[in-house]
Amino acid sequence: MCAGIDDNAGGKPLTWLGFVPLVAATIGLLLVPGVIVALCAGLPARIALPIAPGVSTAIIVVAAIAADAVGMGWNLWPVAIITIVCAAGCWWMRRIVSRVVDAGAIASRVPRRQASSSTRTTPRRGWWLAGGLLGVFLTGWHMIAQIGRPDNFAQSFDNMFHLNAVRWILDHSNGSSLTMSMTRGDGPTSFYPLAWHDVISLALKTANSADVAAGTNAMVLVISSVVWVLGGGVIASKQHSRSAGV
Repeated sequence: MCAGIDDNAGGKPLTWLGFVPLVAATIGLLLVPGVIVALCAGLPARIALPIAPGVSTAIIVVAAIAADAVGMGWNLWPVAIITIVCAAGCWWMRRIVSRVVDAGAIASRVPRRQASSSTRTTPRRGWWLAGGLLGVFLTGWHMIAQIGRPDNFAQSFDNMFHLNAVRWILDHSNGSSLTMSMTRGDGPTSFYPLAWHDVISLALKTANSADVAAGTNAMVLVISSVVWVLGGGVIASKQHSRSAGV
C-alpha cells in the first residue's frame, strides 16, 4: 500500500509527466556507465546491456566511497571519473589478452575462431526486441497502477529508514557506505550498503529534484520494468540459443 506525500507544502502533486525526468535519470545511471565499461571489455552489445545495471551500480558505489575519501561532493563527476578509469582498464586488458591469444595462435599455427554470422538471427532479434518492449510496457503499467501516484511512498515497516537514508545523502552530499552515520548520532560511523540509496540520490540530483519518495518510486519502476526485463530476456535468449558460449 502506498500513501501520498507532498515535499512542496502547498504545491501541486507530482504528475506522471513530471516524473519522466527522474525515470530517465535512473535509467541512464543504471545503464550508461555499465554499457561503456562492458563494451570496452569486448562484450557484445546483447550481453553488455543486460549486465550494465550490475556494473553501473558497482561503479556508483565505488565512486561514492572514493568521493568521500578525497573530499569531493556527491554528484556525477565521481561516477564519470570511475567509469573512465574502469573503461580504460578494461580496454587495456583486452588489448593485452588479444595479443597473448594472437601470439599463441601463431605459435601453434591454429587460426583464431571467427565469430560466425547467420542471417537467421535478424528475424529473431526483431522478435526478442518486440517481446522485450512488451515486457517493459506490461510490467511498467502494473507497477504504475500499484504506485498510484509518483510521489506516494510505500507503507512498509522499514521504508522510513530507506527514505531518510536517501535524504541524509542529499543533505550531507556523502554517499559512502563506509561512513553512514544517520542513526549513530555523535557515535562512530559504521558500514551500511548504500547502493540502492546512492543511485536514487544521484538520480534526484541529476533530475534537479528533492522528492525522495518520487526518486524511490522511479528506482522501483526502472528495476522492475527495465532491469528485470533485460535480465530475463538474456537468460531466455541463452536458453533458446544453439550456441553454448555467451
